[in-house]
Amino acid sequence: MTENSKALSLFQIAFKGVEIVERFKPLSIEGKFEALLLNALMTLITFQNRYGSSDEYAEVEENFMGLVVMVAKEHNLVPNVDDLADLINNRMGFYDDEINKLTNSPAYFPGRIYDAFYINPLANNPQVFSDLSQIMIFQPLLREMISDVQEKAGRI
Repeated sequence: MTENSKALSLFQIAFKGVEIVERFKPLSIEGKFEALLLNALMTLITFQNRYGSSDEYAEVEENFMGLVVMVAKEHNLVPNVDDLADLINNRMGFYDDEINKLTNSPAYFPGRIYDAFYINPLANNPQVFSDLSQIMIFQPLLREMISDVQEKAGRI
């Protein structure tokens, strides 16, 4: 399998994973992009854990992120490339931090992820959404999405 086909396979896993949280309720196009960014992080971490920081990983990451950028441009989600790069870099750190909290603390409620997906997608600084009745339904689907994406990306 070439690096380009690996990148495409990983992208398809990340993109398809969004459907899991949409079983809770539909996402806007911006919310879908947020979920895609979270899944992008999970697929790339899983792939890097398997292949290390090799030239192969670097090429797959570059091709994969090219697909993510293409989706953003296709839907005019961010006005320019610099803003898009800033958003992606910001979200990779944000989602990494949130996933660590979610993974390491079973009692953690992902209110900021909920805000990024459903309330204020693409906002500079996601806030804590505190309606626990909504979070209690969303959280298991978020965990399922993450697990599903990691498991499938681990096979590439």
